[in-house]
Amino acid sequence: MVKKKTDNASKWISGIFIYIIAGIIFVFGLTALVLSGLENAGMAGFFYAPVFAILWLIIGVIVFLNVVLRKRKKKAFIAFITAGDPDIKTTEKLVCAFEGAGVVSGMRATKGAIEEIWINGESYIPSYRVIGEVKPRGICGSGLISLLAEMFITGLVDKGGHLNKNLGIDRIREGNHGLEYVIAWGDETSDGKDITITAVDIDNLLRAKGAIYAGYQVLATSVGVPLEMTEKMLIGGSFGKYINVEKAVQIGLLPDMSWDDFHFLGNTSVMGAYHALLDQKANERISEIASKMTYIELSSDNTFYEAFMSALFLPHTDLKQFPSVEAALNESSLNTQK
Repeated sequence: MVKKKTDNASKWISGIFIYIIAGIIFVFGLTALVLSGLENAGMAGFFYAPVFAILWLIIGVIVFLNVVLRKRKKKAFIAFITAGDPDIKTTEKLVCAFEGAGVVSGMRATKGAIEEIWINGESYIPSYRVIGEVKPRGICGSGLISLLAEMFITGLVDKGGHLNKNLGIDRIREGNHGLEYVIAWGDETSDGKDITITAVDIDNLLRAKGAIYAGYQVLATSVGVPLEMTEKMLIGGSFGKYINVEKAVQIGLLPDMSWDDFHFLGNTSVMGAYHALLDQKANERISEIASKMTYIELSSDNTFYEAFMSALFLPHTDLKQFPSVEAALNESSLNTQK
């Protein structure tokens, strides 16, 4: 599996290097400015030295400010909440899909829920981690994200989320709701029932992740900050706190950015209420931000619909937006051929 990580050491080295260069230029200019005033500098030196010294000073300040301003990154905030918006053609069941709702074997992230899954690329046999380290009885949201990503990378499903029934494995079978993939057999579970994900479940998950991705993509573009310009992604919501970034990127739920640029904030609504009640300055800041809020009607034109249709695939119709996923697919394909 290809992992996209940021080389923090190189970032620090390049940052320190720029600061050193700026400092040298600044000191050089300041020294030249002082020396220019000496009596033995001559008339020509007395006139030209300050000019060059000031130029060096200006260059130093520009380099320094460039470093400082680069730290003022464009940020995007996404809140993963369990709610539906009746004004958008998305039902509560759809938005809650990643909370385990509307999924045959779905459940809340409580004891007995599968929260992480890995699938062997040759045998297609899954291994998993269960909350509470007990026998599983269902799968929660983080587990669904992990499962869908693993199924896509290993070839169990295609870009459209269709199960590959030509693999000739007993875990892909015809169930009561159509084709399904068996995650855990009955003798492995706490209630003796097979834990599965069906073709209908996968379709619901694709719609949910497509709506989420298209939503913040359109909103970001509407305010003049497209996703490719975003340097930091802030994710709110209790559910968002447990998202596996690599897996979320692989299914197209999150944009393909460096893992270090994602920051999980937890339950931001509770955090905001807490600060509003106990901190007057924070309350004023909240009111200021609220006064600048802009309402964007996603259903007013076809922009959201077109973005939504493009995001209904794994990870997206435009794979170039997800280079790390493309690399992972190529690696998986090479491993399969060996």
